[in-house]
Amino acid sequence: MRCGRIVFRPSFVPGLLAALGIGVLVLLGIWQLRRADEKVLIQAAYSAREAQSPLLFAGPDARRLITTPALPELRYRRLQVSGSYQRQRQFLLDNRTRDGVPGFHVLTPLRIAGSDRGLMVDRGWVALGRSRENLPASPAPGGRVTVRGLLEIPRADALVLGETGYQKGGWPKVVQRIELQRMSALLGYRLLPFVLWLDPKAGASLIREWQPYYGLSPARHRAYAFQWFALALTLFCLYVWASSRRAED
Repeated sequence: MRCGRIVFRPSFVPGLLAALGIGVLVLLGIWQLRRADEKVLIQAAYSAREAQSPLLFAGPDARRLITTPALPELRYRRLQVSGSYQRQRQFLLDNRTRDGVPGFHVLTPLRIAGSDRGLMVDRGWVALGRSRENLPASPAPGGRVTVRGLLEIPRADALVLGETGYQKGGWPKVVQRIELQRMSALLGYRLLPFVLWLDPKAGASLIREWQPYYGLSPARHRAYAFQWFALALTLFCLYVWASSRRAED
């Protein structure tokens, strides 16, 4: 193929490798765009359900909350429930950073009043402190309390390298992911298939800045998609340049 004084002479093997590389980069870009769309849908569901009137642990609402597995349409719904915190049996969800500072999310089981069930309450973030030998003290309120917050379904696919922490003795337990069945076994009663993100207005010293998705925001996904597509275009241009020669007179 010739364009003026430039002759394009592609070779099979370099062309095949370039095509494979470009194809992979384009697929990665498309995947990032799909992830961005998923996060937008999650954000929309979060905003819509947060605005609805809160559920109460009574009657039909209670029956819906007890179902196993958790009903997806209840995710991010507001809930109001009364009970007592199991203050001596807390879990610290490890590897939760905030502004580059390592820390934990404090998970405190709430024994629901008038029920044989419990609800795991994420009371917020606390910094690690000086060492792991001295875990941060995050006492929960005593006596009967009424808590409000948003329902979240724990991730079943959270990656863990090594032990999860549930097999170790003592309290609080430092765990790598939320496993409600194992928590239920340790507590001696069944937990609802949700975690309650405690209302930021609930007070105490813990930090609560909930977001409706894990990992990257939609904007970050789109930025990464642009980078993959730009790399694909760059590889294409390099291949064309490498396969082109100036024609001899």
